[in-house]
Amino acid sequence: MTGRIIDSFPQTRQLPVRAVRLGLRARIFSGGTPDKSNLDFWTDGDLPWIGSGEVNQKTITVPTAYITREAVRGSATRLFPAMTVAMALAGQGKTKAMVATMGTAAYGNQSLACIADYDGDSKFLFWWLTSLYREIRGLSSQDTRDGLNQAMVGQIPVPDFELETQRAIASFLDHETARIDQLIEKKLRLVELLVAKQETYRDTAVCKGLVEQVLYKESGVDWFGQVPEHWAVCRFNRLISSKVDYRGRTPEKVDDGVFLVTARNIRPGKIDYERSQEFTTQEDWDKLSARGKPSIGDVLFTTEAPLGNVAQVDRTDVAYAQRIMKFRANERLVSNNFLAELMMSASFQRSLNLYASGSTASGIKSERFAHLFGLIPPPDEQEEIVRAIREHIKRVDAVIEPLQRSIDRSREFRSALITAAVTGQINVASWCKRGETDRRLDQIQEAMSA
Repeated sequence: MTGRIIDSFPQTRQLPVRAVRLGLRARIFSGGTPDKSNLDFWTDGDLPWIGSGEVNQKTITVPTAYITREAVRGSATRLFPAMTVAMALAGQGKTKAMVATMGTAAYGNQSLACIADYDGDSKFLFWWLTSLYREIRGLSSQDTRDGLNQAMVGQIPVPDFELETQRAIASFLDHETARIDQLIEKKLRLVELLVAKQETYRDTAVCKGLVEQVLYKESGVDWFGQVPEHWAVCRFNRLISSKVDYRGRTPEKVDDGVFLVTARNIRPGKIDYERSQEFTTQEDWDKLSARGKPSIGDVLFTTEAPLGNVAQVDRTDVAYAQRIMKFRANERLVSNNFLAELMMSASFQRSLNLYASGSTASGIKSERFAHLFGLIPPPDEQEEIVRAIREHIKRVDAVIEPLQRSIDRSREFRSALITAAVTGQINVASWCKRGETDRRLDQIQEAMSA
């Protein structure tokens, strides 16, 4: 093996037996996108066409769109045959370097590479490339926005197993990963139900209170419905003593300086400082925060991408990026804590969507808050509601957290299993006998749980 790209793989992955460049074993090509402005290409077509996002299907059976024969003749799109492997060369988030098997023939776009006429088992190739996801993704550069290209894909090493062995490995992984995926899916559904339970409890507590035997009145606001008779309903802006919109120019990014909280850091109910780690200069932050620096307890709100995540300020030594607004409650009416719970409630979140706009990412402008409404329970009731919500969330989180850890371990085990199988560490030839294979699986599970 020679060449810069192929030589980089042994540093992170011990290649089994003899390895050969993928470009020597398959035909690699990309497609194209018909002119989007020509509606005739995209109307009443009967030819399936896919974009890079479809690799999330694992086996692609549902196309992105249907195009006409004129669109094929008038563009660079090409047919990806059934049972070939498609790889995303670019894409948002984790899409780049993901692969899928073509469950049906379809035309592809320029952000996909088709690996056709592979002289081995295409299912094995799928699993092999899946095991190398991180390594392949890193070929373009450290910048995830940079894409891969056909030359890079052609340089990827593939093991030279016997065809029978490739098929056995593919069958083994099809079966075993399906079992793991089913287990993960069940646990994910349970987590979703528990999160929904938290959201329902918050919405009921914020909009109806904690006492069932009270008189109710019509709020006059569709998304609140009936509320306790002794509560007040008002325009949302009345609940705010100050509002700072940090939208504007993007703060200068530096390698070290003031931690920059972006919209990605703000999760429902908390600031996740690990999710994104960026920095800006103190000078830049001083200019941006001239309209008002945050205090502990102030409410942060993401205006788009994502819309409506809410958390409270827990540090004052950080800066805030675009797509974030800061609210401080009018304490004569509500506390910061109650304001945060109100804004996280499902009813208030629905009202946001009524006034949001944007074609690609839904967002809300500062002036639209004048159309929203809020609720004002008595101060002592606000405290009880906040305390009850947060105690309830804490109890449910105590159930969710071990479930999430179990899901993470299952995913790690799945990844380790794929790597062990495609590199020949598991004797899948004796899979049906289960003996040696079961012992190897036990070893992998023990290693993952250690």
